[in-house]
Amino acid sequence: APVLALLWTLACAGIFAMHGIGVRLFVGTLFSAVLLWLAFLDVRDGFLYDCITLPFAFAGVAFSAGGLTMPLIDAILGGTLCGVLFYCLYIAARGGLGGGDVKFAAGLGLWLGWEAAVIALWIAFMLGGTAAAVLLITGRRKRHDGIPFGPFLALGGYIGFIAGDYLWRLYWGTG
Repeated sequence: APVLALLWTLACAGIFAMHGIGVRLFVGTLFSAVLLWLAFLDVRDGFLYDCITLPFAFAGVAFSAGGLTMPLIDAILGGTLCGVLFYCLYIAARGGLGGGDVKFAAGLGLWLGWEAAVIALWIAFMLGGTAAAVLLITGRRKRHDGIPFGPFLALGGYIGFIAGDYLWRLYWGTG
């Protein structure tokens, strides 16, 4: 609990540093708390529970519909894009990716909108792939051992929240 509290404090400080005091900070404190909670549970239990991922996704839609985060259409596009992509991966992986990851990714898309969600997923895949390669090379994991993907989704989601729009514009040369 103290480590999670420290990480949450640092996450909130990062949001404050990037966005200052305002609605984004309020929304971000809740967002980062849920990300940390899900990452912790995935490492500890190997599961991302529906009782957390589904309300998380609903809150993303509610904040968007209330005009607190982004236009509702961007949230719906983000949730659909992430949900469909991860559902396809879930089918293709045959047990290598769980349904909780699908719901978590869809929730991230609903919170972030499609542009920041693309950045978040790209970061999650790059970090997760790097970690998997290191674990395989060092022999700490075997090829068929599971590696929780929730922490990588959480970190990618956090970066997408604080800087996703900026990174998207930077990539396309418009920022």
